[in-house]
Amino acid sequence: MKIVSVDTMRRLEKAAVESGVSEYKLMRRAGAGAAAVIEKYCASRFRRAVFFCGGGNNAGDAIVCAGLLNIPHAVIFTRSPGSFKGAAAEAYKEFAPRLNTVPLEEFDFAPGDVIVDALLGIGFKDMATGEELYYNGDRAFPLASVYKIFVLCELFRQQKEGTFSFAERHTLLESEKSIGSGILEMIGEGAVFSLMDYAMLMMAISDNTATDYLYKRA
Repeated sequence: MKIVSVDTMRRLEKAAVESGVSEYKLMRRAGAGAAAVIEKYCASRFRRAVFFCGGGNNAGDAIVCAGLLNIPHAVIFTRSPGSFKGAAAEAYKEFAPRLNTVPLEEFDFAPGDVIVDALLGIGFKDMATGEELYYNGDRAFPLASVYKIFVLCELFRQQKEGTFSFAERHTLLESEKSIGSGILEMIGEGAVFSLMDYAMLMMAISDNTATDYLYKRA
């Protein structure tokens, strides 16, 4: 598989549309490809696929993907689907009957969810001048693994206060294992690690088992 830059991808899409390929056809191919990957790598390991959709073409890709999946899913819209335009509107029109839509205020994560982030948001703050720039800065986004940074910061704070020590050692239990990224879920029960080992695994390879244990400790 050849990986191209964002700018190159945009030029390729523009050339395809100008040659007569519809934008929705490209979107449908992208969504179908994503659905195939999810079913191949996630269907046997996760409980359901959860899609967070904004109002642009990323949402359209996610709608196609969710509509083609043969595994349980939930779709959460942060904007009304009535605001969709162009290819995204076409995607919603075709796949709306197949979507298991859940209102944002009623949704809750559960063990075994695989998250498909179809939202776009950017935030920037210059710490020297205080200047800020945001796109969709007032919208809520699923943190995914970003929250692991805050877990680590809290643990360092506690170590500084003397209420936590990274030198402490912990014996891995089968009941503590979390599915998803990382290697601890594949290591046998009884293995002993320091909490610094857990922190390293959490940050270096986003290990979910290490993260969940440290989160409870924090």
